[in-house]
Amino acid sequence: MNSKRLFAGLYYIAAAAVIIFVIICSLTGGDAGIAYDAENKAVMTEIIPSKQETASRSEQIFLFQAADFQKQNDCLLFYTSHQFVQAYADDTLIYAVKAGNPLLSRTPGSEWNFVNIPENTQQIKVVLTAAYPEVEGVVPDFMEGVKGDVFGQLLIGSLPAMAISLVNTLIGAAIVLYWLVIRRKTNVGNRMLYFATTAILVGFWTLKETDGAALLVHNHAAASTSAFCALMLISIPFTLYSRESFLQEDNFIWKGICAYSLLDIAVSFGLQLAGIRDFRQTVHLTHVALIASMCYMIYGIIRELVKNGLTKRALSNLSGMLLLAIAMFADLIRYNANGGLHIDTFGKAAFTLYIILIAFEILGDSISQINEGRKAMYYRQLATVDAMTDLYNRMAFMQDVEKLKKEKTYSIISCDLNDLKKVNDTQGHLAGDQYIRDAAVMLKRVFGKHGRCYRIGGDEFCIILKSETGYMKEQLLQRMEKEQALYNRGKHPFRMQIAYGSSDFVPEQDGDYESVLTRADARMYKKKQEIKNQ
Repeated sequence: MNSKRLFAGLYYIAAAAVIIFVIICSLTGGDAGIAYDAENKAVMTEIIPSKQETASRSEQIFLFQAADFQKQNDCLLFYTSHQFVQAYADDTLIYAVKAGNPLLSRTPGSEWNFVNIPENTQQIKVVLTAAYPEVEGVVPDFMEGVKGDVFGQLLIGSLPAMAISLVNTLIGAAIVLYWLVIRRKTNVGNRMLYFATTAILVGFWTLKETDGAALLVHNHAAASTSAFCALMLISIPFTLYSRESFLQEDNFIWKGICAYSLLDIAVSFGLQLAGIRDFRQTVHLTHVALIASMCYMIYGIIRELVKNGLTKRALSNLSGMLLLAIAMFADLIRYNANGGLHIDTFGKAAFTLYIILIAFEILGDSISQINEGRKAMYYRQLATVDAMTDLYNRMAFMQDVEKLKKEKTYSIISCDLNDLKKVNDTQGHLAGDQYIRDAAVMLKRVFGKHGRCYRIGGDEFCIILKSETGYMKEQLLQRMEKEQALYNRGKHPFRMQIAYGSSDFVPEQDGDYESVLTRADARMYKKKQEIKNQ
């Protein structure tokens, strides 16, 4: 089996498994939605806990006194990532965040927490429990404010980052649609599809990492899981895009990266479902695949520069990769340094700029291929189509009859125009040319939907009927005679007289098309003589 098809099949299976898994996560539990009002106006301000305790390596306790809060503020808010939350008002549990489904995910995901402050509360206690050792000791920034006002402020502030992520996804979707339209018209290959898939996955992944997603998504555990899954799926299409762009002759490195990425997906899912390690804990395996795919792209760009110089494709990818590499490494360092908090807008903007650069390069390249395809089609048409009649010419006829060797049933009709020389001598060659064109139009109108019509000489025509329509031959010939009679009733300077003869391929009798054509020609000449005698 072809390696590309094998990896593509495994990738589609993995992607389908990821989608099914995310759907299950989405339907099996989630955190409560956020209710808020916006009656009062207040600025979100930071609040410092009056006391902080460490109950264990994974558990931290934060205490707030009623006097610490401003009177107009009615909630305590803070952002957590992979931390369970419990909030108490004077030892009464008033807020909790748990995992959506312990069987599928041991993390509550990432979210903004809005804790209502009941009236006459003296003390608020917040208990944070790390879902993994990787986020132990992470202390969020605590804020206070009016829920409605803060919610709106955070949502509006995240709109630019959300818009950037949506642009990535929409660009990818638009390229997929464009690829579906043009792939049958030109030999555009799959490079465009691989890049579009990468753009869609990057857009989906970065969208989840925005404050807006954390505020609006109901099931945070499923959102976190889907983001990790999207991240795992990125490296394979990106690697295939790099190979299609620069490294067509490579048959080893790309297979290694794709095999590792598939192994990463299998191992991560296996550990996740077994309850041994969550996606957050195996994300470093995915980071290795992403870095490897980026290095593969850089290797391809260098090869292109050495081989062909600074081409448009190399320049677009080089510019985008410089931005992408800086943003990606900065985000990975920040991600690990901050316990898995979401990446910043700079990284998203770098992704988007890279995607836009490559999208323009790909679209320009595809348009060039379409234009070249049109030119090639035009020249092929010139070579196989008769300029005067727009029927296929003798070269096309010779090519097509060679293909008849594989056919078991077909019919050949041979045609010739009577009195063409007489028309040329008495009415001029322009009238003779018109006689040929009118006959060609008639033949194409009668036989065109059922076979192919050829002008193989000055006034000689031939029709090859398809095997599935050969049984209609006699009906079509009768229709041609009716069309001819109707034409001759009109006001034309000459009479249309088409002599014809037909023959069917008989496997037991005929070795090839030549014997069929010979019989058709003999019957045509007999018909021609009958017309002359009349």
